Amino acid sequence: MCKPLQKTGSFVEKNAFLISVQNCKRFQVRTRSENSPVPDARHLNALLRVIEDDPHCQQIDETVSSALASSNHRIVGRAAKLVGKRNLEQFESELREAYARFLVDPIKTDPGCKAKTPLCEALRLLEHDDADFFLENIHYQQFEPIFGGDTDVAAGLRAVCGFALIQLNDPRAMSELVDLLGDREKTARAGAARAIAHGGGQTRELLLRLKIDLGDDQPEVLGECFAGLIRLNPGSAIARIGKFLQHSSEDVRCEAALALGESRSEAAFPLLQAESDRRHGRDFENVLLTAIGLLGLPECIEHLLQVIVGPDPGAAIAAVRALRHCRDPRTFADRLRTAVNQVASRQIENAFIEEFPELAS
Repeated sequence: MCKPLQKTGSFVEKNAFLISVQNCKRFQVRTRSENSPVPDARHLNALLRVIEDDPHCQQIDETVSSALASSNHRIVGRAAKLVGKRNLEQFESELREAYARFLVDPIKTDPGCKAKTPLCEALRLLEHDDADFFLENIHYQQFEPIFGGDTDVAAGLRAVCGFALIQLNDPRAMSELVDLLGDREKTARAGAARAIAHGGGQTRELLLRLKIDLGDDQPEVLGECFAGLIRLNPGSAIARIGKFLQHSSEDVRCEAALALGESRSEAAFPLLQAESDRRHGRDFENVLLTAIGLLGLPECIEHLLQVIVGPDPGAAIAAVRALRHCRDPRTFADRLRTAVNQVASRQIENAFIEEFPELAS
């Protein structure tokens, strides 16, 4: 538990504070002004780090309140993440007040939306029920100069607002998400796909299918559509997404493979296995093996063990790493040790030790 903040007399001239934390290492942070009503950024950053490590810290309310009132956008963003993670409902109004401050001269006060985006995310996590707030900010844009032009840094914020509207079951949500799915920024489009998949219903499934068929120039967006479609209707989605394992873009193939792996569906294994048996570039082969590991089925484990004792050392190393994704390695520990010992490769053994230190000892 945190001890109260103490001034150390020997450092008064330098305006320093010493923070002692039970069971934590001691560290020292200097502040700009001894009489300042709000601690400076370095001080607040140190206190927030303490609170992140110690959920029972006695200074949490005072520190978070001071951090949210800070003019430093990164400090506010860090405090907002803490509020959302800990579900600190008492700070809901302060989150709104902080958000409003950073709308003033936003390029200067909040470059990169490093405060506004986590503030919105914290409000979403707290289930803030002002749908109009999220509806207004789903259209927010913030263009900042970059070499050769400018870039919109508010895409993540728009995605958060879209998800919040869905969570609130606002009747305007789907209309807004359809527009967001066509946003020029990939982060917003991916966020829209993720929000659309939240819940259920044939309309959402058909919308994601349409987006997949129309395509996207960013594989990450299609990856979110793949994952969302599997959540909405795994029965029909597996075969549809399996076709993308032979897409002309390797990145799209990788997204399809990982979505199939994360499905945990038995129907996905034959698709991944068949593709794994074909010759591909090393990167895609490794992703296929990772996807098979993510499935975690008994037949997946057997397949990966066979790859380890196969003729390709690179694939064997990838298979060892893929097995790390399987649940409860104790169920195949003996067979894995046997396979690694059979190959007698230093590189494969190193991968085994790195991924399974609890089994290697």
